[in-house]
Amino acid sequence: MPRYFSNHNKLFLFLIVISLLPFAGIRTVVAQTRETGSFSSWFFYNLGKLHNNISATNSAIMYYTIAVDINNKFEAAYLGRGNTYYKIGDCRKALEDYTQYINLTESPDGYVNRGAAYVCMGYVENAMNDLDRALAITPNYTHALFWRGAIYYNEGSYEAAILEFNKVLQIIPGDRNIYVYRAHSYFGLGEYVKSIDDYSKVLQLNSQDSVGYIGRAMAYSALGEYKKAIPDYDMALKLNPAWIVGHSMRMDAVIKLGEYDGEEASK
Repeated sequence: MPRYFSNHNKLFLFLIVISLLPFAGIRTVVAQTRETGSFSSWFFYNLGKLHNNISATNSAIMYYTIAVDINNKFEAAYLGRGNTYYKIGDCRKALEDYTQYINLTESPDGYVNRGAAYVCMGYVENAMNDLDRALAITPNYTHALFWRGAIYYNEGSYEAAILEFNKVLQIIPGDRNIYVYRAHSYFGLGEYVKSIDDYSKVLQLNSQDSVGYIGRAMAYSALGEYKKAIPDYDMALKLNPAWIVGHSMRMDAVIKLGEYDGEEASK
């Protein structure tokens, strides 16, 4: 009986603390926690993860903050809070937390995440430096290779981007996002046949992926293969009705197909 009541008392106390935390000052809660020793930094860290997973970002940040106030060397809490800041677009605060994380533990994840924050802020050179550091720690680290490729792609350096995406696919073949980015890169280079091949791989992975149909339709149109482009436009618009420009692109393909058929008939 005593143990039964003890466990229920703990549960009751836990529920009270959870319900009051959003209304209590963080410093007050931390001070009480230090005095009583009743809750550890891991307790609040896990609450942060829980709230982040359900997109309750303000609460997640608050709980991560309590965790690092209790233990200012709690690297996972800095990483978690940084990821949450990045998620809501506060890249400067994310950068600060990723830097704290790196100072505590030199991990490739820290450098990759900070690199992403640098990209978000427009500091591409800093981002590349961090990605290089991540690869120095863990060669062929796919997250770092992907971000390098994405940066090259956004800068219009499509050949360099393709080299990075090729490295990723050698390590993890069949990655949908890498096929999409590599297809976009081939399209940017005007290598439409290769882009069609990669968009087709995307559709092999998921036949309902509108991005695959959109990209492949545009590549077919660029090659003048309108008979193949039109069914892809149809599927893309069926899967993604909000793709407004697709209607005009499809109509353009229909018109050009008619002109081509007319020219062929007159020969």
